[in-house]
Amino acid sequence: MRLNNKSIDINDSVNIDVLGNSKINIINPDSDIKLNIHLKDNSNLIINDFNETKNDIDYNIIQDNNSIFNMYHTFRISDNYNINYKVNFLGNNNINNVYIHGVSNGMVSMNVDGILPSGGENNIVNEDIKVLTIHGSCFISPMLHVSNLNVIANHKTAISKIDENIIFYLESKGINRASAEELIENGYLYGIYEDKEFIKRIRSDINE
Repeated sequence: MRLNNKSIDINDSVNIDVLGNSKINIINPDSDIKLNIHLKDNSNLIINDFNETKNDIDYNIIQDNNSIFNMYHTFRISDNYNINYKVNFLGNNNINNVYIHGVSNGMVSMNVDGILPSGGENNIVNEDIKVLTIHGSCFISPMLHVSNLNVIANHKTAISKIDENIIFYLESKGINRASAEELIENGYLYGIYEDKEFIKRIRSDINE
């Protein structure tokens, strides 16, 4: 599939060549998804991805030259869930930003790999992962393979339970514990999306 200055919804596995400025939306896929995405020269892609199913997702991203990739993925899982993400820079002057936030009430396993080879210059990769483990667990394996000094590679990960001090504060404002936990969860689920219409679609899908 060629994606050129379009916004599309995806619900199954696909190979995509990206040209121009495009967007992909994914909400609660019906089955496991594998996405092979190739950003051509001077292309930009945004992915908004929300999942409350146990269906796994596998991203394989390739960037040529002067491309920008932004992925926003959130999840709330009560089962086993696997996320695999890999980016490979073939050229120069690329930006890759990955934001993965979620709530685990099951077992979440995540592999996040970035490959910055010796031949590429001025590439930037930023990985931001935050998981709230309420009644579940999470395993994250972050790998940045950096073979070039002229790059920027950042990775930050946080796995935590609900902070009881925050619960205490919210309860002091008259909010009961269940509602306080819901507020905190919603921050993980909706807080990273810049696309307000996508948030509306998530809420509509949850309430159906």
